[in-house]
Amino acid sequence: MRARRQTLQFGPQRHRLAAGVLEALDALADLTLGVLTNKPGDLSRTLLLGMGAAHRFARIWGGGDVPGPKPDPQGLVRLMAELGAGAEETAMVGDSPVDVATGRAAGVLSVGVTYGLDPRGVVSSRPEVLLDDL
Repeated sequence: MRARRQTLQFGPQRHRLAAGVLEALDALADLTLGVLTNKPGDLSRTLLLGMGAAHRFARIWGGGDVPGPKPDPQGLVRLMAELGAGAEETAMVGDSPVDVATGRAAGVLSVGVTYGLDPRGVVSSRPEVLLDDL
């Protein structure tokens, strides 16, 4: 518990968004964006707030906010329903094979990025779209 408190208190200073992410989010400002992560929801909201990105998302959901962890698609399906988005207008963007699998299971476009958690895994999971940067 102590380690988690320290991460909540000091985490944003130790975490950074990948290069180009804030600019990409700015370019997408007219779209409704959400975050679905397996990290604890409170921690994720705190980190994104500290990195100056939280206000760009209509919802930031993580562990404890959804019925089960990714790749279970129910969290993404619920997020889409709450935001009024259909599968045909939704993309799941992620840096792991779990993200690609979640998007597929929810019937949305899967977009993998080749930086972050598991670049090789993302490539081998064969998302519909593969990006080297945003």
